[in-house]
Amino acid sequence: MKNKFKVITLFMSMMVIIAFASCKTETEYITKEYAASVTFTIEETTIEGTLAVVMATETKGAKIYYTVDNSVPSSESTEYTEKVTVNKDTVFKAIAIKEGVENSSISVATVLIKEKTVEVEVEKIVEVEVEKIVEKEVEKIVEVEKIVYSSAISETGLYTVYQIQQEKTGGKSIEDYEVFEFEENRTIEAGATLEDLKKSYEGFTAKILAQNENAIYVFYDRNTFTYTFKTGTEGKFEDGTIEKKVSGLYGATCTKPKAPISEDYYCSKWLDSDGNVAPTTFGAENKTFVASWKLKGEGGDEIPEGFVLVGGTTITGTESWTPSSSVFVSERTLTIPDLIVSDHEVTRGEYKAVMGKDPSTASANDKDGNKLTGDDVLNNPVNYVNWYDAIVYCNKLSIKENLTPCYRIDGSTDPDDWGEVPTSSNSTWNAATCDFEANGYRLPTEAEWEWLARGGENYIYAGSDNVDDVAWYTSNTNNTGTREVKTKAPNGYGLYDMSGNVYEWCWDWYGSISSSSAADGTSSGSSRVYRGGSWFYSAYYASVSCRNYDGPYSRSSGCGFRVVRPSSN
Repeated sequence: MKNKFKVITLFMSMMVIIAFASCKTETEYITKEYAASVTFTIEETTIEGTLAVVMATETKGAKIYYTVDNSVPSSESTEYTEKVTVNKDTVFKAIAIKEGVENSSISVATVLIKEKTVEVEVEKIVEVEVEKIVEKEVEKIVEVEKIVYSSAISETGLYTVYQIQQEKTGGKSIEDYEVFEFEENRTIEAGATLEDLKKSYEGFTAKILAQNENAIYVFYDRNTFTYTFKTGTEGKFEDGTIEKKVSGLYGATCTKPKAPISEDYYCSKWLDSDGNVAPTTFGAENKTFVASWKLKGEGGDEIPEGFVLVGGTTITGTESWTPSSSVFVSERTLTIPDLIVSDHEVTRGEYKAVMGKDPSTASANDKDGNKLTGDDVLNNPVNYVNWYDAIVYCNKLSIKENLTPCYRIDGSTDPDDWGEVPTSSNSTWNAATCDFEANGYRLPTEAEWEWLARGGENYIYAGSDNVDDVAWYTSNTNNTGTREVKTKAPNGYGLYDMSGNVYEWCWDWYGSISSSSAADGTSSGSSRVYRGGSWFYSAYYASVSCRNYDGPYSRSSGCGFRVVRPSSN
């Protein structure tokens, strides 16, 4: 099973950097020791509605300093000396400091009073700082702390052998590699080479052998593959060409060329010679895909502007997920259908065009934080809509576009028959049903949402491990309001803002998920699921794996939605 911690975490008390060089040179480094990061636990108090926060570090003699105003903690911040009692949701940032060692990573703890929980993340991983001493010809291994490149193992012994794979970024720094697997106490004979110690991994090539007194490291780089996209005879690309090539590393996102154009046809998908749809990531072979064309207005689904086609899959629930998933749990079988998905959250302008009004209460800003007014706000996500509002919008939009509505309340699919949208829990509206076979617009199920958010990748957030690349959240909005949609990078499926900006309602009732849970969640409940975080929540909530919920009647300036519909392509 893949070991998810990075190479840099192999050495906890004294971390070692491996220098990248040719097999004929050695680069020696000195290392620095870091204090252990701060951990958090909570305790109930005798006062209802309050919790006591306990902080600790494994580094003896280290002092803990913390903030609760989102500022970066330092030795000038409040020193932790005893339990801290809070009576509202609070975000702590803490650091451990000890003379003679480097400061710890910054730990972020979000304390939730209602749930009586604390969620902890590392906001900033402290990378090992190293000082280069000397480069010289490789002669021998000199000290345990020094790791050298070698054409062959220097002496027979017991070693831990690490197989270390390059990540999808393609970077060459140490943080761009991670341990895939390792073997302890393996006897390795002197003279063993890269060829002797490497393994066969699809899409990877063993490149470098390194060692120290106790360990051997085999580094693998990702191979580059090329996908060729051909238009066929029915159309051409915008620049008039009929073929485009896209290259990328194994497992990395494949950004397909913009769909070719034709006067009479539209491109519904890209197919290989076996009829398989072009994947969203590069496989371990070069392949050619030809456009599949459909006559406009005759069958199938033309992908509207602002939507993308995302291929479905069957998930067995036995896979190891990065980050871990509370939805794709072991032994749960889920089928994700082919979906036509809005590449952005429903905007204020789109909502107003269908519903006749814009209920949003959050301040609208451009990507630079400048406040917008008038019609300039219409490209920001709609907010202050509850779950009931969202299903009304879906059916009204479906009717407007002559599609079959998905939702039915009290026997009717026409929202005009449903009455006023409730502002409190309503049993009639809670009994709404969804026809998943209908071709109209609907909310994604929670499983569909998470599948879409992950984008065929293994990132913490929707498209990146760096939250600022893909999400608008409290630290980069300063709690000033929403931002225009599609102003951050998309994920691997070409979807924007699935992390941050506004929370997105899903179909499901919120509840515990087990191997026997239905694909559309539990059959009843008191709260509906929403996912993705928002402009005034911390990065933790923007993760592709973080679940959240609220009553279907609840409205918030941080909550909106996006729509999907099934594809017949």
